[in-house]
Amino acid sequence: MDASGYRYDVFISHAVEDKIPIANELSARLESAGLKVWYSGYELSVGDHLTKTIVEGIEQCRFGVVIFSPNYISKMWTLHEFHALLARERENRKVILPVLFEITPEELAVKHLPIADIFAIRASRGIETVTQLLLEEIDKQRQVEIRKSEYERSLEIKRKVKRISVAVLLGLCILAGFYITNRIFFDGPNAAFIERCVQNRLATLQQKADLMVEEERASHRARPTTEEAIIGIYTDFKNLESYYRNDYMLHTGLETIRSKKNVSTALGIDIELLNPYNAYGFTDPALYLTRNDAEQTMVYFVVNKDPVVTTVEKVKPLSDYEYTAEVSYTNYIRLIRTTLIFSSPEENAKGMKRHEMDITGFRPMERYIFTKSGDRWSYAIYSE
Repeated sequence: MDASGYRYDVFISHAVEDKIPIANELSARLESAGLKVWYSGYELSVGDHLTKTIVEGIEQCRFGVVIFSPNYISKMWTLHEFHALLARERENRKVILPVLFEITPEELAVKHLPIADIFAIRASRGIETVTQLLLEEIDKQRQVEIRKSEYERSLEIKRKVKRISVAVLLGLCILAGFYITNRIFFDGPNAAFIERCVQNRLATLQQKADLMVEEERASHRARPTTEEAIIGIYTDFKNLESYYRNDYMLHTGLETIRSKKNVSTALGIDIELLNPYNAYGFTDPALYLTRNDAEQTMVYFVVNKDPVVTTVEKVKPLSDYEYTAEVSYTNYIRLIRTTLIFSSPEENAKGMKRHEMDITGFRPMERYIFTKSGDRWSYAIYSE
């Protein structure tokens, strides 16, 4: 594994029908240029667990060369690979390097693929040109990362110098004002009390999410389902030719936030990147499905089983009787309830399909205010 943390330079995502026309030769040329390539023709062996092996390959590669073709966009598994690579671009790093083979950007747009409006290399220019352009783009991205790494190292040196200066200043303050320092450290809420408040916050919202699932299972007879079943339903919905409407809502237990823009801002992610193709960003979710064929409606629940991880930081006094603390959350989305309303077949030409995503979870960071009255502390939470 190289210094960047990746075992391979590129992962080649392709349809099996495109191996001989383009994928085999492109892989060989990239390897001849010195790149480490993850290619199913090399890496998969008899007896390998297909899904696990390919997912591990994607995670171990710095770039994903996606060979878009009519065969590629017609298969569920290749689109699954594409969305897995697309999800990694949340790190604000370019990951996907698209190659168009016997397909146009307009044909990709019909499939609602977000790569359709991004510059891609056309295979019709010849395999030698395609290889050279890919190598130039990979080298350019490496140079960007090198400069970024050098910048981050310089920042870290400055931070260390600043920490040392702060430590020296703090020592002088302790020597000069021991009595005042004692009040700051011993009169405020202790760590155990702060932790109890945070755990109470977690438990309250988690109970609401659990209750929602249980009530729906009881009233609508929702049943456990599989990732493949949900992907199939979602893909059929996406491919349905109809007018459509998207509705997004976030419940934090403190507020209800509506609209794509506001929900994305509150969660700190592009909400459209949460979809069945990447399990909505969850590691091993519990899945439930409710079907109402009479009303052309599907409702499924994606439950995050991983525990919330919290970090308490920036505890500081606002006055003698008021303190503030910032609490950050990991795995902060707890439940996603998605409703897909299909227009009826006779209304396809003029009907409307509808996609509703109802999320229960925390913002990535919340601010706690602790107030002292007599000998007792109370608290309030703000999601600024």
